[in-house]
Amino acid sequence: MYEGCRLIDDSALAQDLARTLGGNNAAWCDNITCVDTLLFHKPPPMTGGIDLYFMWPPRDRPEDEFRATYERMRARLAAAGRP
Repeated sequence: MYEGCRLIDDSALAQDLARTLGGNNAAWCDNITCVDTLLFHKPPPMTGGIDLYFMWPPRDRPEDEFRATYERMRARLAAAGRP
């Protein structure tokens, strides 16, 4: 618990999602596979793997809102003497 909130083990969550949603391809549900595929456009390493890409419509993701919320939280933590 941190400030009354349950912490999430991101690695364990990612592994659980990979096992649950990835099925036989769970071994390929890792960051390096995503980076190789999405950034370097390498072919998917799994048999029968395909790439699906799409573009976000302009201003569809509220990135400025996320940044503002992040900065407010950083300021609150800094004021409380936390990193």
